[in-house]
Amino acid sequence: MNLPSIWFRRLHRSLAATISVGLLLAIVSGVALSWQATSCHVQEWVAQDDGSKLNVAEVMLDLETSFSALDQMEVNTCGQWTVTGRLLNGDYGSWGLRLSSHELSQAPTTANWVKWMTSLHRSLFLGTLGRMLVGLTAVLFLLLLGTGAWLTWKVHGLGGRGTGIWHVDMGLLLLLPCAILAFTGVAMSADRFGFWPKSSPVHMQTDLVGQRPHHASQFEVFENMSLASLQDMKWPFALEEGEWFEVSLKDGTQLVVDALSGEVISNRTPSFSQRALDWLGEVHTGEAHWFWSVLWFLSSAFTLILGWTGFKIWNSRRATQPKHVERQGTSAEVEIVVASQGGSTWATAEHWAKVFEGNGIRVSLSAMESFRPNAECRRVIFMAATYGQGEAPEHLWAWKDLLSTWEFHPEAKGMVVAFGDKKYLRFAQFGHDLADRLERMQGLHTVLHKVNCRSESDLLHGWIGTLKQLMLSDLALTMKVGRQDGRKKFQLVDRIRSGRMVWLRFRPVVPFDENVQSGDLMALCPPGGSYDRMYSLSIFKDQSAGMCVRLKRGGECSTWLDSLHVGHQFEARIQTNPKFHISQSTQGGATTFICNGSGIGPFLGMIESLQDDARATLVWGVKKRDHARFAEGILGQAMKRGVLTRLELITSQEATSNCKHVQDVFCLDKDLALTSLSTTSRVMICGSHAMARDIESTFQKNHNEAFQATRLAGRWQSDCY
Repeated sequence: MNLPSIWFRRLHRSLAATISVGLLLAIVSGVALSWQATSCHVQEWVAQDDGSKLNVAEVMLDLETSFSALDQMEVNTCGQWTVTGRLLNGDYGSWGLRLSSHELSQAPTTANWVKWMTSLHRSLFLGTLGRMLVGLTAVLFLLLLGTGAWLTWKVHGLGGRGTGIWHVDMGLLLLLPCAILAFTGVAMSADRFGFWPKSSPVHMQTDLVGQRPHHASQFEVFENMSLASLQDMKWPFALEEGEWFEVSLKDGTQLVVDALSGEVISNRTPSFSQRALDWLGEVHTGEAHWFWSVLWFLSSAFTLILGWTGFKIWNSRRATQPKHVERQGTSAEVEIVVASQGGSTWATAEHWAKVFEGNGIRVSLSAMESFRPNAECRRVIFMAATYGQGEAPEHLWAWKDLLSTWEFHPEAKGMVVAFGDKKYLRFAQFGHDLADRLERMQGLHTVLHKVNCRSESDLLHGWIGTLKQLMLSDLALTMKVGRQDGRKKFQLVDRIRSGRMVWLRFRPVVPFDENVQSGDLMALCPPGGSYDRMYSLSIFKDQSAGMCVRLKRGGECSTWLDSLHVGHQFEARIQTNPKFHISQSTQGGATTFICNGSGIGPFLGMIESLQDDARATLVWGVKKRDHARFAEGILGQAMKRGVLTRLELITSQEATSNCKHVQDVFCLDKDLALTSLSTTSRVMICGSHAMARDIESTFQKNHNEAFQATRLAGRWQSDCY
């Protein structure tokens, strides 16, 4: 069963709110205790250097030089020894012992703040009730981690790459250590309340055959017992018959040794379940190894940050609830339906609605969850934003059931403008599913247009497609421009016709802004036209620019551009397109440029901008070799400088090898494909959507792991039409 992410999100939030106070106290006290455990390991290393090679019998001999009577000797978690007994001068008490020098000092004690933090961590100062609350918090914390991991997979996938969201990325890094910490805490609580499975310890009793009095320091059991294995040792009240030594080892074994003969009377070995519980307890407290104490300190500290980032996300979403006004009416000529997770799609919908209304077209604007089709309206636009890697917005997890209640006019036509991010394999998947469902189940003739990262050029193409699908007249859609709002004058300096393409090179009357780069867009409106058309630009070092125009039969703008002659001046505006720039980081590794037809437009300027010996590859598909002649000078110079080391010109109508399409090159040359997808390389694609889909399908089929890694790392750039 494919559960919707909203269930996990709501459960995750509820758990976080429920255990927030208890978890906060446990983590804060845990940071302090893990720091103390780490410092104890440092002290233990020093103590082990002192007595790591001694056995218990040798220490007993040393103690007899200072004590007339001994009661107990034990070691704490910091490796510090405490001896209790009566000194030769008659003083009785407990002293610290430094094994290397046999020096006695003040007995080590636990700092008050450590006791205070330990009590807070274990029981919140509430006794048994507090222990129950702490145990329940640990269980819920495990569930919180599980829902967080599952939610991350549902929304972002687990491709091993960062999402760019601190809360998500840090949560994945902390998932395993926090899960171990929570599980060990649950195990300790389970033992405290009798839920931990236990079995009886192995108990061996020995009958003494005879008494052979020996001095305690000569007992074989003590001579063979290393000091490093000893936890606690209690002396008998008197060295006489019927008395014994009580010995506890660090592995949990308990020995009873006859006070006169040194024979082991009883050997009590802990069961496997008890050993497992003891080990889990040592891991939880950091006593098992310095690695655990350091890991708990870092994990606890970063978990506090994780909690804060989660709160910030919740608070920001609560404070920025979608602010929109629905406009519904029975006389609407166009219905716009919005399905958005965070509400950002509403701005685009309202913009489109204003353009329609400004041209006298009545519009109904509504959220998808409240939308009910108008039986008289025959034009419907859906703006659907995919959430995460392919989910519908969380409040629309039952959107398929919602669609089953709709009925459209038999002649109605629909347009789905789907928003998403190409770094995910299921790019704009919700919009795709919605269009498919409307077409198949509702009988609504629907066209799908995908918009990557809310690109203005993609939106403009979507606007044009919408007007065509809904059979509306050409309407100008004013776009928000990035760098230059006004139109500038340009003069044509070169023009070359190549088949159904024309290469135009021009100069600005006023020099370009220094930030203008190849890959930016030129917005052109032909004389008498009502809206701008977008063309990708090459920007050259001599301050000229170039663009390659595909001539369309009956195309208003391309026909006009083809009619221009050298010296002609025209007006246009430059629009930023940062998602398709070739950055400095790109120049650190080889770049593979892939295009077909007029898609070469932005690449010629990019290739010229690369440094010598950049070792780039260009794969360009044209119909005939002669169609590429306008680029011969630029590409030839690039080959001489080592900027290009490989040029593959694929001709679909003059195929002399097995390569007829661009993707064929990567099927026949696997080394080229793997080089293009290496961890230091970058792939840039420009041209038709069909070509881009074929390239992606080829790489996904033959080199899926490298392909997905390249996409998630942001080293796959595409600007297609």
